[in-house]
Parts: sequence; structure tokens; C-alpha cells
Amino acid sequence: MLDSEVSTAASYFQRKTGYRLPWDSLRVVIGPGSIREQTFPGVQVLAGHRLVTARTLTAPTDRVDLISLVARQWTHAVLAPDWWTEAWVDDGLAGALALSYLEETGDTMPLARAVMLDRYLE
Repeated sequence: MLDSEVSTAASYFQRKTGYRLPWDSLRVVIGPGSIREQTFPGVQVLAGHRLVTARTLTAPTDRVDLISLVARQWTHAVLAPDWWTEAWVDDGLAGALALSYLEETGDTMPLARAVMLDRYLE
């Protein structure tokens, strides 16, 4: 389920942005709960506590979290924002791309929007 969702989202973001990522694969690595989330070329490190049931994506917020992080691969690769002063641009555009994907795939938008607002307007 996790690999399928990442692959589908990656294809969507490539089609939507018109930009093919320069690396051959995209992997999401789920670390222990205390690990800091990071974006590397072709690898998105995700803290285990953010995905309640990472393998099956059964919690409603799991899918929103995962898609947001996959979208970050595009915004990070294309924009390459300065880490401290421009990170909001990367995260904001990734959130918009994620909402676009979730809306197109029929996810419950009120929940997705609430999760995004909570995350980005903390």
C-alpha cells in the first residue's frame, strides 16, 4: 500500500508540474519516532510517530502526511530554498500540491485541509 501510494503520487506530481525528478527512484524511509524528518534527493525520511500505521495507511491523517512529504521532493528539487529563510515556500507549495492530489483522488478534503492548516499554521 505504501509503495503504491508513493508511486501514484510521484506520477501525479510529475504530470502536474511537468518536471521529472533527476533521480531514478523515490523512497520513503520510516525511522524511529524520535528521528527528525528530512528530505534528500530521492529519499524522504519520515518519523515513525507521524504515520500511525505506516504500512497500511489506515489512520485518516496518514495519507495526508505521506502525500505532503512526497510532494516535498518536487518543491525541494525545483526551488532548492534556503533552509531557514525560505523553507515556508517549499512547505507551502508542497502542501498545495498535496491538496491537489488528494482532491483529485477523492480524499475527504475537510480532513486534509484541517491537517494542513494545523501543520502549517502552528
